[in-house]
Amino acid sequence: MLAFYSAHAYASDTPMHSVVITVTNIINQNGKIQIGLYNSPEKFSNIETSFRGVAIDIESEKKLTYVFKDIPTGVYAVSVFS
Repeated sequence: MLAFYSAHAYASDTPMHSVVITVTNIINQNGKIQIGLYNSPEKFSNIETSFRGVAIDIESEKKLTYVFKDIPTGVYAVSVFS
């Protein structure tokens, strides 16, 4: 499974933001979901070169939410792998 979502962090009173990623319709209930947050098109879709990345154990739910915190204002892309 590969999903693409363009996430924008908008300016507010502080220079840092949170980006909330929600993955739904998880079919395989075993293993991990890897989420990569990218700030460069050249590095997109390689989890090892992501700006921020995380691997989350899949539990018995068909939905998970992860929050990347302290993200500078900018334009980002997100990849999700299982």
